[in-house]
Amino acid sequence: MTSVRTGIDDTIGREFEAFVLKTIFEQLLSNRSSAWFGSGFAAANWRSLFADYVTKEIVADGGIGIVSNMSLTGPEKQQG
Repeated sequence: MTSVRTGIDDTIGREFEAFVLKTIFEQLLSNRSSAWFGSGFAAANWRSLFADYVTKEIVADGGIGIVSNMSLTGPEKQQG
């Protein structure tokens, strides 16, 4: 199904939102102390898995509205 407001397919919208959220979570978690995830190669894997899990849960629950708040640009938006 395509969103009327954005013109973006819902599946693509969820994938885009998941990509953005995972990137954010990975960046946030990269600065955490080694007490949370350990250190070295294993820590990087645990951080990535944790970010992936949290992202999937948020998107499955409806996301945070990144795509739904995007709007069309062009003549139809400028007429408003």
